Amino acid sequence: MLVQNFIDKYCTPTDHVSVSKGTGAHYRVYLVSPAAIMSTMHSTDSDHDHDVIGLDQSWSNTLDTKRSTNDYDLDFGYGPLDFLKNVGFRTPLCIAIRCDKVYRFHNGNHRLAAAIDLGYERVPVVFVDIDGDNWADLWDVTEGRGEDVIIPPPSLAA
Repeated sequence: MLVQNFIDKYCTPTDHVSVSKGTGAHYRVYLVSPAAIMSTMHSTDSDHDHDVIGLDQSWSNTLDTKRSTNDYDLDFGYGPLDFLKNVGFRTPLCIAIRCDKVYRFHNGNHRLAAAIDLGYERVPVVFVDIDGDNWADLWDVTEGRGEDVIIPPPSLAA
């Protein structure tokens, strides 16, 4: 699916941007439902994760595996589940694009699983074009913990 079609159909723009530490590039943050992500792109997991389940697994397998790892409960003093429940999203998830098409969900499987478990109707995402030299940005823009909350926990949303 073309990126612009995905954005037009499923995404809401925010006033937030995410900055890559490596290149200094700015990426617009959008809000999208987890269902839209899971219905339009393949699940992929990193070859470098300690809980490797392999690439192109089903979403059910990917998310169940992420829920069963220690990282789900322990991450910077909080696990994704606790962090998203108490603080909210401070960093977006990453969707890789190639040739102006949605390529794959690239980073944020633990946070996506936690968001689903906590009832988030929308999650923040950025789109990073991997046709150029932006491979490092795939991690940089989605790993830094800023102070601004992009989406508060559902229990705190007004």
